[in-house]
Amino acid sequence: MKPELRPADIGFAMTTSSWLSKAIAWFMSSKWSHTFMIAGELNEHTMTVETSDFEVYAAPFGHHLRTDKRVEVYRHKSLENKEAIEAVAQAMIHIGETYGYLQLFSLGLRRLLMRVGIKIPNFIRQGLVCCAVPLYGYKATKVHPLSMIDPEGIDTEELYQIISNHPDFELVLRYPGTS
Repeated sequence: MKPELRPADIGFAMTTSSWLSKAIAWFMSSKWSHTFMIAGELNEHTMTVETSDFEVYAAPFGHHLRTDKRVEVYRHKSLENKEAIEAVAQAMIHIGETYGYLQLFSLGLRRLLMRVGIKIPNFIRQGLVCCAVPLYGYKATKVHPLSMIDPEGIDTEELYQIISNHPDFELVLRYPGTS
């Protein structure tokens, strides 16, 4: 059965077989290591806009549906189709931008300091990390609360906490079906 996903849905993923995914999740104090946005349909495939190890790119959503993956996808309940298309367009503008490894380091250090009660801003802005991609998209929609967030200022866990606890967002897919 194909999941019912729509443009601008936001997904969170964890590759349980990857040491890098596990390390990212640990540094971010999260059960997730990755964020992506549903871009729409192409040749009967649901596509995402997200980061790889190297850059922002478009990829088939199906690569997240593996036995070594956990995935949750959320939808803004009142996002109109026109706004969703604009959000995807704004996220896709970043296709080809390099991955922000130094920014990932900054966010990891920031998260470690948060564990002891010290909150600092993200101090390295080089390339893009995964959670920035959907945030740049939603910035164009004026949808609260995401349009007010600095796309390069938070990490995946912070984005997950905002979306999963906000009444305007609903869980539309959990894979493999349990968390």
